[in-house]
Amino acid sequence: MAMLAGYGLFLIDKILPTVPSRANMLSLSRMSIGWDVDDLLTNLNQRNQEYDGAILEQIRSMGGRFSSKEFFELLGFKKYDDLDFDDSEGATIIHDMNTPVPEALHNCFDFVFENGTLEHIFDIKTAISNVARMVKVGGVVSHGSPLDAFNHGFYNFSINFFNDFYRANGFDDLEFYVVRYSSNWRHNQKVNVEALPYTFDEFSFDPGMYTSELNKAYIACRAQKTEHVSKIISPVQAAYDRNKGHQSLLTKW
Repeated sequence: MAMLAGYGLFLIDKILPTVPSRANMLSLSRMSIGWDVDDLLTNLNQRNQEYDGAILEQIRSMGGRFSSKEFFELLGFKKYDDLDFDDSEGATIIHDMNTPVPEALHNCFDFVFENGTLEHIFDIKTAISNVARMVKVGGVVSHGSPLDAFNHGFYNFSINFFNDFYRANGFDDLEFYVVRYSSNWRHNQKVNVEALPYTFDEFSFDPGMYTSELNKAYIACRAQKTEHVSKIISPVQAAYDRNKGHQSLLTKW
């Protein structure tokens, strides 16, 4: 798994400032990052972003090829864990997200980060339920999931998926973004991020959102846990849920 440098800047600018504590966090799988150290340092200084100098020197010694572990420790997280179904990438927690996580992991983490993992897990309800359970009340979850990566994983995602699930299960203050990136991402780390207002209606993206350089897109979602729910709810899609006062799409056809 990889995280683009441009997406790292998006996290620094938009997501991490909303995380109330940096005591501990969980990443779903360990992300590899290729980021020139001098460029990273320049961007941190331009943002007056505090960082751990010892970790920066560790990253420098790695030649700019580092992981999400060093990235988040650089930015002040005191305890970093990552979860994967095996230990081939150094995960500290081994668990198959197709199955429920043990209760010992419930309400554990101030921040749960998922970027390009969810679409590879077949039992999607169990996977996102695990995420919801592992975040502490007051904590934040961040997703980065494909919109148009056909045959990349099992799924592509919509705003409705994240919005309706999280609002039904004790989360609020949701934000959505569309992230455009290059299909040649191994050599082009740029992204373009735009806020995406929530709507339960079907809509289409303007084809002009794609350029010859940034020709792929995924959705980023941020949600904050406001209460613990004892039982995970499978939501009715908001557009069809008359109990929420929404006009059913059926009346439009």
